[in-house]
Amino acid sequence: MDVNSNGLNFSEWQKNIAQGHAKLVVSNRRGIKISVDLAFNQLRQIIYKLHSKNGSAYFIGNGASSTIASHFAADLTNNYAVHATAISDPALLTAQVNDFGSETMFSRPLNVFARENDLLIAISSSGSSSNILSGVRCAHEKGMMVVTFSAMSQKNPLRNFGDLNFYVPVDTYGVAETCHTSLLHYWLDSMNPNFFLCHKKIVNNSSDCFS
Repeated sequence: MDVNSNGLNFSEWQKNIAQGHAKLVVSNRRGIKISVDLAFNQLRQIIYKLHSKNGSAYFIGNGASSTIASHFAADLTNNYAVHATAISDPALLTAQVNDFGSETMFSRPLNVFARENDLLIAISSSGSSSNILSGVRCAHEKGMMVVTFSAMSQKNPLRNFGDLNFYVPVDTYGVAETCHTSLLHYWLDSMNPNFFLCHKKIVNNSSDCFS
C-alpha cells in the first residue's frame, strides 16, 4: 500500500473532472439557465464586439484562480489582439491591501482602469470571496459586462452575479480549477480562427476585414 496516497486513483480523478463538465450549469443575471453552446456563443460575440470598439477585458481571481486569470488574459491578448489584463500585479495589490484592506483590492483598480462596456471575467472556486464580489459590484456600477466562473456551493453568491455565469458543481479546489481552466481554453479555442488574421490585415491597412 502506498502510504503517501489518500486512496484517490487517477481514473477516479478523471471521472470527477468529466462529471464537472457534464454537470456544468450556465445562467444569466436573473438566474435563468441557458444552454452551454448558447452561452459560449454569447461570450464569443462579446469579445468580437469588444475588439471592434477597442474595449478592454479584465480578469480577477485569488490564489490559483489568479494564475488562471493571468494565463487567459495573456492568451486573449496574444492570440486575438484584445487588450486584456489580469489585475494581479503584486506591488499594486499589496499596496491596495495595505492601504485600504483586501475587500477592495480588485474594485479600486477596476474603478481606475475600466470603462463602460468593458468586460470583467471573475474566477472564484468558492464563489464567495469578498474581494471578487466587490470587484463584480464595481463592474456593474461602471456598466461593464461581467462573466463569472465558480464552483462549490450552488448557493454561492457569485453564481448569478454576472451577465453570464458558468457554475461547476464540484466540491474540491483542484477539480474546480481544472474545470475552469478547460472551459476558458474551450472558449478561446472555439473563436473564429480568422479573427486574429483579420487583425493582422487591419494593421497592414487592408480594407476587407469585418466587411
